[in-house]
Amino acid sequence: MVTHGSHGQLEPVADQLWIPLFRSSTSDAEESTRNVAAACLGKLTTTQPSRYLPQLHTRIRDENPAVRATVISAIRYTFADNTPSYDELLAPLVMDFLGLMKDSDLVRRHPCYCSYL
Repeated sequence: MVTHGSHGQLEPVADQLWIPLFRSSTSDAEESTRNVAAACLGKLTTTQPSRYLPQLHTRIRDENPAVRATVISAIRYTFADNTPSYDELLAPLVMDFLGLMKDSDLVRRHPCYCSYL
């Protein structure tokens, strides 16, 4: 529902979904669950980028490698948004997100997430 919903449909429920989706990205969650959570987080980020992009950015330093892997996967879903306002928000942060490629915990534990870049 989230990945196919329009921005107008998602904006009213985005806050209610954000935290539960991150809970689905913990280490004990299955990879397929984390992938779905990442796709949904990416889509929600594009609904209100000024609100959610900074929250994703904050999570790149999460102590849990599965959360960091979910973040990098979620970011790839946001690249479909090509609005100039989104690009302006993403541009100063993109190098931080790309820095996750050097995260040894992600490469060792979650090699598929770094291959998206």
